[in-house]
Amino acid sequence: MEVAARAGSEPRPASVRVHTKILDRSFPRAGMCAAAVALFDAPSEVRKPYVEVAQVSPSRDRGREPSPDVVERAERNQAAKD
Repeated sequence: MEVAARAGSEPRPASVRVHTKILDRSFPRAGMCAAAVALFDAPSEVRKPYVEVAQVSPSRDRGREPSPDVVERAERNQAAKD
């Protein structure tokens, strides 16, 4: 998945690619919308028991540095999809 930032007169929009590493394919997961995805920067931020089934990693495309909002949107969309 790739999400690009659309801003004014920038010659080339910032974009981010998101890669998913599935850790547990045997864990059943219902589909969800991107708005239902909770993002955490570290396991210590999660306040409830959880099962880690995948890791989502953004990587900058050759363009400009994407904004945090663009990265977050790409991560949410990829997590909801996978």
